Order: sequence, then C-alpha cells, then structure tokens
Amino acid sequence: MRQVEKRSESRQFLQIPLSFHLLQSDSLPKEYFSETSNISRAGILMKSPVPLQVGSPIALHLRVPTHISGSPRSVLRYYGHVVHEVRMAGGILAYGIQIVRPLRETLGFSPQGRHATATYRSNLEVPNTIGT
Repeated sequence: MRQVEKRSESRQFLQIPLSFHLLQSDSLPKEYFSETSNISRAGILMKSPVPLQVGSPIALHLRVPTHISGSPRSVLRYYGHVVHEVRMAGGILAYGIQIVRPLRETLGFSPQGRHATATYRSNLEVPNTIGT
C-alpha cells in the first residue's frame, strides 16, 4: 500500500550544509553540523550526527548555495521542531523538521561554518508551539 503524501509544499532534493542547536537543554547549546536531504518552504529533512527526539525544539542555520539564491551571502536562520525520524540507507538517521518561524538574532551561529564557535545569549525566546 502506498503512503499518501500529506505535504502541500513541493520538495527540492538538495544537499545544503547546515548547523543546528537543540534548544531544550539547560546547558549551553552545542552546535552540530550536517546537511539537508530535501527542503521545502515548510520544512526540511536533514541527516543528524546525533539522535533527536520527536518534538524537540531546534535552531537551524543554512547557507543557501549561490546558484540557488543568487547571492553569495544567503543565510537562513529558523526555529523549528522535530516531527519525525527516518532511517536512511547505511543506517544514517534523518529527521523531518517543521519550520515554525525565522529565528531572531539571539542565538549566534558561526558564519564561517565548522571551525568557529557558537555563542549563546540568555534572552533566547522559544515559543511553546509543540502540541498546539
């Protein structure tokens, strides 16, 4: 039996590098690095180097390639939450992330990518949208 597609937005199968922070921890958030498997206006499917829990709030930072955005400095920052887990070929874990809203500049991501450190500012506002 085929699954019925529930998404209304079309997906693009693109591998875009990203970094992310989990926002439910009481400690300073750690920055993780990965890439998308597909992306739409409403969300992404991303590979993850660490297991995530469905419902977890997450902050994403994507540097959109110039050939897609038309700008060499196109960076997207979003707040979202994990909506499902997928086990890909080779046992790689991937997670569907629903994009909730743009992320305010209160969580500092490293614009240089993998070798810079993330900073955390205590005025991060994360709305309780899970389960609503």
